Amino acid sequence: MTKIAIQQWLNPAIDDAPLTKPIAGTLLKLSEPLSFWGGFDPKTGEILDQHHPEAGQRIAGQLVAMPGTRGSAGTPGGVAEAYRLGVGPKAVILPSPDVNLVIGTMTAQSLYGQTHPVVTISAKDYASLVTGTHVAIDGEHIAVTPDIGPTRIRKARVDEAETLSVLAHRSKAHWGYDADFMTQCRDILTIRPEQIESGNIVVITRGDDEILGMGGIEMLDATTADVMSMFIDPQHIGKGLGRPVFTALVDMAKARGATRLTILSDPQARGFYEEMGAKYVRDEPSDAIPGRFVPWLCLDL
Repeated sequence: MTKIAIQQWLNPAIDDAPLTKPIAGTLLKLSEPLSFWGGFDPKTGEILDQHHPEAGQRIAGQLVAMPGTRGSAGTPGGVAEAYRLGVGPKAVILPSPDVNLVIGTMTAQSLYGQTHPVVTISAKDYASLVTGTHVAIDGEHIAVTPDIGPTRIRKARVDEAETLSVLAHRSKAHWGYDADFMTQCRDILTIRPEQIESGNIVVITRGDDEILGMGGIEMLDATTADVMSMFIDPQHIGKGLGRPVFTALVDMAKARGATRLTILSDPQARGFYEEMGAKYVRDEPSDAIPGRFVPWLCLDL
C-alpha cells in the first residue's frame, strides 16, 4: 500500500466537519478533462462525449481522478445537477484546483445537502494513479492498494454451498456483530445446495476457484425479484467487487422478467445499494432478528 499526501481539500463543508471514516472504492482515472455540460449525461452518469477517451464509462458513485473540467459557466450547474440526481462521482482527485468542480460541489452541498470530497495532490502523485486500483481517502492521505487482478462472474456450483455459507457468515461478522447476533443469523446466512441449483446465485472469482464474493436473488412473483444474499469477503470489501456482483443480479432479475428488485439491507450496506440506484422506501422487520428493523429498498428495472 502507498500513501499519497493530500495537498488541499476544496470542500469548505468538509473542512468544517472532517470525514469520520475513509471514502474508499475502485479508482477510475480519466485521460482528459470532462465536460459536465453536454459531454456527460446527468441522468445516468455516463460520459457522452464520443471524442473523450473514456466515452461510455459511468462515473456515478465512482472515485474519479481527472485533470479537470472542460466547459463554460454552465459547468458548475451540470456538476450540481449530477449530484442532485445521484449520478455524480463519490469523490474527485485533481492535480490542481478546478473552479467548476469547487462551485458545483459547493452548490450541491448548499442546495441538496450532499457533500462529496474534491481534493488535490501533487502532479507527480497524480501521474502515478492508475484505473482499477483501490483507493481510500481520509483526512490527510490517499491510500492506494494495487489492483487485485482480473476477476470474473460465474454461476455458483452446488459443491460450493458450504464455502459460500462460511463467506456469508464471515462477511456479516465483519461489521462487529456479537456472537449472539451471529447465532440468530446462522440460518439466513446458510447457502443451501437447492438454492444454487435454481441458478440464481453467482460468485465473483479471481481465476476460476478463488471466490471473492457472491450474490443471489429469488423471484417473489412474476415481476418482482429480491436480493436473497450478497456478500464480499471482508479482506476485499471496498475494492469495487460489489458493483459487478450487483450488476449481475440486476441482469439475472431482468432475464427472469422482473421489473423491480427489492432489497432488505443490512444498515451497513444501505449506502452501497443507494449508489447502485436503489431507493430507500422504509424500514422493515429483519428476516433474522426479532424486533430489529432494517432498511428496505427498491430498484426499478
